[in-house]
Amino acid sequence: MLLSAPSLCLSAQADANSGASVEYSNDGNKKKVKTGEVLTLNKVVKKYKDSRKAEYIKFDGFLLSLAKMGMKADGELPPQAVDALKSMVILSMDDCSPELRQNFKADMESALAGCELILEAKDEEDTVSIYVGKMEGEYFEDFIIYEADDCDLVIMQGKFPMSALQQMVNEHKD
Repeated sequence: MLLSAPSLCLSAQADANSGASVEYSNDGNKKKVKTGEVLTLNKVVKKYKDSRKAEYIKFDGFLLSLAKMGMKADGELPPQAVDALKSMVILSMDDCSPELRQNFKADMESALAGCELILEAKDEEDTVSIYVGKMEGEYFEDFIIYEADDCDLVIMQGKFPMSALQQMVNEHKD
């Protein structure tokens, strides 16, 4: 359900705003976040991206342009949303320990508290939740896809037109 009341979410800012890069991490050096610190999506990603068995990929620059070509050909996202995409972060905690996954879920719940849930899709096993960050007029920032059961997170960063969001919601109505 699309809610019309705007909400604020601390934006998941890109670590690097320009240049071609991809980051991949799958080692055991976990970053620490101070107890009581307000977690943004960016801080959650930084905290868990180097966890043992976590899979982390960040696309921007040239590699993102290649990914955009595939997205347009696939047709899953409206073309205007693909064009607005500035970077993309993928974090999967699926193979991590149950304790680490539980901590990740708790941190994600906190980080998503200020975001707007716009769509939830369920099948037999999984529930995929789609959120947006800050909404301003005809645009919104940060398109967030989160699958809590498997601890999978995709953050698409950019300034997206509301028309793309409305098109996606209309295409996925029951």
